[in-house]
Amino acid sequence: SEEWQEKVSSLLLGMSRTPPHDDFRLWITSFPSGLSKHVCRHSMRVVWETPVSARANLLRSYSTYPIADPDLYHVPKNKTLFRQTIFGLCLLHAAVLERGAYGSTGWNHSTEVEEYDLHYCILQVREIVQDMESVTLKSLRQLISDIMYAGKMADPHDLLTLSALLRTFLPNRVSSRRVAFSKDTRYCSRSNLSAQHILDYAISLPTAAPADLFGLSDSADDERNQMLSDAIIASLQGLFSVGEGFDERGANEEGIHPWMELATMRPVLEQAAKHVPGAHDVAKARERFPPSSDEHRHRLLLQELQGRNILTHVIRASLSGVTAALSGDAVVTPEIEATAQALFRA
Repeated sequence: SEEWQEKVSSLLLGMSRTPPHDDFRLWITSFPSGLSKHVCRHSMRVVWETPVSARANLLRSYSTYPIADPDLYHVPKNKTLFRQTIFGLCLLHAAVLERGAYGSTGWNHSTEVEEYDLHYCILQVREIVQDMESVTLKSLRQLISDIMYAGKMADPHDLLTLSALLRTFLPNRVSSRRVAFSKDTRYCSRSNLSAQHILDYAISLPTAAPADLFGLSDSADDERNQMLSDAIIASLQGLFSVGEGFDERGANEEGIHPWMELATMRPVLEQAAKHVPGAHDVAKARERFPPSSDEHRHRLLLQELQGRNILTHVIRASLSGVTAALSGDAVVTPEIEATAQALFRA
């Protein structure tokens, strides 16, 4: 919450004035947008990013809990069925994530599928496999489609696509015959479904998977590559654009820019506040220039005065916000940092 962020920022600001013990460490787990700029600036960040390919997804899935746990595979019955379901679910999870990289071609509406969904799904399947006498892949596929992944999708066409992907990676029968999932046959079912064998198999896969693995046409790869190129160019342009906060020139040894120091910015803020005009008396102006159907200029004048009052209020609020943030009484948001940087460079 914002209140919690403010408390953490205040604590860190106090630590910068009075250094803590040498062995002191503060660990924070958060979503990317869950921490303020001030906290991120004084932290060493370890980012857990979503894999960007089917190969990376398989490696991540089979290298982390619960799939990497040997105890997961200790089921009294239906062992082959359970292992094949795990492999098919990992491929399905990778396909769901990878189709999102194709924009509207992949999904009509973006899906918020996370690693937790895969782990929860596998644990639920394990309970069913070890508790029931007779289980089929068709029934498991129905469970996965209707109860778990389908809850993340609202578009009926996306649900049909999910069902088709499930039938591809989880066919109705357990077969020792190798079934190809892609045209180049590199992605296919495995006869040896041990975790280590799947890891070795994933390492041998190419970095980029073909679009037909996800049920898309070959031309979709061109569209995806174009989107990736545009995103990279936009990121590079942002690195060199003025006012985005990426310029490290002028920062001190701690990486703090002069526009983030209250002693430097106080006279700048005071000078800017002097140039902000006071609020106009709209009520007095309405008495002197009453709006009427015959005189439209009066109505335009009143609207202009009201707009100027709103503008000056926003300017004063921005200056107050910068002062409060630099004093440690408020969280440093991207808007506040951009305002302080623009004032410093003006």
